[in-house]
Amino acid sequence: TASLTATAVGTYWVKYSDICSWNVDTFHVSDPLSVEGVQNSGGLTIYPNPANEHLRVQLEGATGKLNVELKDVSGKRVLSKECQSGDWLPVNNITNGVYFLTVSDIEKQQRSLPVRVVIMH
Repeated sequence: TASLTATAVGTYWVKYSDICSWNVDTFHVSDPLSVEGVQNSGGLTIYPNPANEHLRVQLEGATGKLNVELKDVSGKRVLSKECQSGDWLPVNNITNGVYFLTVSDIEKQQRSLPVRVVIMH
């Protein structure tokens, strides 16, 4: 269990993990002194992590197409794909290593912060 305190108006990203996946939630704070000012605007779930054959990307609240990009630690794009939330992406042809995945909601014109993903065959 962890607690977070917002000290200023703005949008905050919270990254947390459970046993099998990393999750990212965003919160918009309109009044940092009020609990009502903090609203969850959806979450990103990526699993399994580490991934072997496939990687599933789910973005809460997404109804249209997503653009998923996977980059290596040098910033080189190794995967770029349009998909729907909940789709499985093949990663069996990607070399073992640490990568950073970003998801863009094309319809809402929003982009996630990079999430660390491990590929291990």
